[in-house]
Amino acid sequence: MINSSFSIYKNKKIFLNIPNISSLSNQRLFYSQLKVGEVNIPPIQQTNEVIITNKKSRNICDKSKIGKIEHVNRPSISKEESLFQIFQKYEFNKRELSNQTIWIPIIKTQNYNFNPLSVAEIDQYHQSADFKLLETFKNLLSKELRSINDKKGKEIFKVEKSLFITEPKQQNQQNQQNQQNNNNNNNNSISTIIEKPEDFLNFDKLKPLKSYFNKSIYNINQIIGDSNNNNNNNNNENNNSFNQALVWTQQILPNSYRIQRSPNTLPNDLATECFNYIYPILNLLNYIHQDNFSFTIHSITNCTETDPYSDQLKLKVRKIRRILETKIQDSRKRIFKQKYEPIKDTIGITFDNIINLNGLDKYISNNNNNKDGGDNNNNNNNNKVLFVIQLLLTSETNDLYISIGRSSHTDGKGWSFPLPYPQGVVPLERDQVPPSRAYKKLIESFQLMGKTPTPGSTIVELGSSPGGWTSILNRLYEYDEDHYSNNNDNNKNNNNGDNIESIPPFEIHAIDRSKLDAGFNDCNNIFQYQENGTKWLPTNHLDDLESNPVGWVLNDMSIPPELSLETLEKWIKGKHAQYFIWAIKFIGDEDYKSTISDFNKLMEKYNIKDFKVKHLIYQGNEIMLMGKIY
Repeated sequence: MINSSFSIYKNKKIFLNIPNISSLSNQRLFYSQLKVGEVNIPPIQQTNEVIITNKKSRNICDKSKIGKIEHVNRPSISKEESLFQIFQKYEFNKRELSNQTIWIPIIKTQNYNFNPLSVAEIDQYHQSADFKLLETFKNLLSKELRSINDKKGKEIFKVEKSLFITEPKQQNQQNQQNQQNNNNNNNNSISTIIEKPEDFLNFDKLKPLKSYFNKSIYNINQIIGDSNNNNNNNNNENNNSFNQALVWTQQILPNSYRIQRSPNTLPNDLATECFNYIYPILNLLNYIHQDNFSFTIHSITNCTETDPYSDQLKLKVRKIRRILETKIQDSRKRIFKQKYEPIKDTIGITFDNIINLNGLDKYISNNNNNKDGGDNNNNNNNNKVLFVIQLLLTSETNDLYISIGRSSHTDGKGWSFPLPYPQGVVPLERDQVPPSRAYKKLIESFQLMGKTPTPGSTIVELGSSPGGWTSILNRLYEYDEDHYSNNNDNNKNNNNGDNIESIPPFEIHAIDRSKLDAGFNDCNNIFQYQENGTKWLPTNHLDDLESNPVGWVLNDMSIPPELSLETLEKWIKGKHAQYFIWAIKFIGDEDYKSTISDFNKLMEKYNIKDFKVKHLIYQGNEIMLMGKIY
């Protein structure tokens, strides 16, 4: 018996495997029961064998009889091999990727978690003109989608309650047979065959997948392709129809993968199927974008408040989302850490989250920042990308749709579809300070544009009375109240007593035939003009425009659409401002299509490419024009 005294953990068992020892032909496995202060090893017949018990004993071993001790590690695999294994495990190559797009029209906002109306106001709202307009806008979206389908001749249009679906027709009999065999009724129009790990390094192999999932919807070709481009007139009509459709759209779910279910299907089973579909995709996108990749998950239904199972469906789809998130976290924590939490707080002055877009500013490039109009976002990483995963549970067909699309931002155009806000709704805080509810339109416009003015900007507000927009602008930052006083100090102290740089307030020029609310009389940075806003121009009223140009022009005048567009053209032609937010208001059943078409022609005339036309959630019988002039 060989005894060796040394300190060791109490009552532990170890296995000693001594490789490459010349006298141990069979690589004997020594087992020892450890006791406090000693090691007991069975007798060894061969006296020339060496037993390594601890680090010290290695130094006294007969090295001539011991080969080099090698630590055999499990061989590492490449990123491509790891991703290929995931594709094989979840049979991604066999999965039919969907080309159907779900359009959610402008519907009642009280159907969502972020309710801009109090309970007492809902019944009254149902009888209001604004509520009745929602059906008009829904019909407009339906009309434009049908127009697109008819002219392209490639898509089927079908309607479900509170949502519209466009999906490609089957190209041949084989595809129709695949459609019948596929329980999910999805259609694969791209080649997803990855035969070996090296295919991920092949640009031609990877390009279709990258294009499929990186789709950010700004124009028609991103929805229905760019084939049949021989007839330019037809293409122009298609583009106009698509632009009209986007105006009346609340949210889009691109490439919606359909998961059939029964009313009794358990949330865990649905979440598992969603995971099997989305997990390889997340790994693929993480491989493509690496550290810049991030994603968020939204859960929605198409129920109305009158649906008997509305609350149950909402709870069920939220539970599916939570289970899905847990599965992703358990499978790969590194990817889960790149998840962006959906917006939970409402957006408003109190939360101080209008400026940073409730955390979305990290996904916005600051390449276009300048002192004139400016973007307040100071993110140094210009390549951060955000993918929106949406779970839609329908009440009519007992189906669950899962969609993933990239939400991109372009200066002037703002956010693409799918919008990064849950259900496409910007959740606004109820603010009691503004003298009117018009402030909601301005905040929603800032959020959809992904931009707010920088401190110290010059802003012109047409149709400012009574001051709903002015109130938000004047409270957007925590300004230095002494900025315009004789004792102005360039620094001030924050709540912790630290000396910080002062923030200059906006220079706001408010133009309206009526005065602002009396509460603005003492604001030294607000200049009121009781004039006709259609004739007011900065060159006739402001000095030193070269060093202090107008950054933003905001319009909320109640004037006919034709006159409103004429006024906007004056600002564009003279480049009197860099950015614009322009409300076009209608009376009765106006020709929306004609007005939007005239605006698009105006943008084409002055070669303005970065703009957005949208009917906002918090608008009545009007639309909002947003964009960048220069």
